Amino acid sequence: MGRSARVLSATAIAVASIFVGLTVPAGASSSARAVIVHRGARVAAVPNSDLSGKGAKAKFTPAKLTAHVFKNQKQCNVQANVSLTITNPTKGSYDLSFNGNALGTLPKNTFANICIYGPAGPGEFEIAGSTHVLTVKFTKS
Repeated sequence: MGRSARVLSATAIAVASIFVGLTVPAGASSSARAVIVHRGARVAAVPNSDLSGKGAKAKFTPAKLTAHVFKNQKQCNVQANVSLTITNPTKGSYDLSFNGNALGTLPKNTFANICIYGPAGPGEFEIAGSTHVLTVKFTKS
């Protein structure tokens, strides 16, 4: 395979991962996984936390939620299956992580529909540069 074909293949894979979502393994405390699903509309019937502040003062409001966890990643591919949303109504972007693993950047004036799959239990979302966390209790219905 030529160099330009390898570069094109790597670029196609990178672009596809942006549209599909970002799957990240969770920390040692849980084997749950998070998928950010950028869809056309916010799912209104799920818990939401808003981002605010900058740098070390960045925070989630509210800081604690209870949300649904799905059995497997295939269930996260169904459009209506969202565990929670995180909204960024500010003029800045935030780098987020889930259980200590990089999750992605949430740009200004946007939101993310997030699907969690795996076992029920606790999980934490973090903001880069801040010690504030969003603690989520994931439950199965």
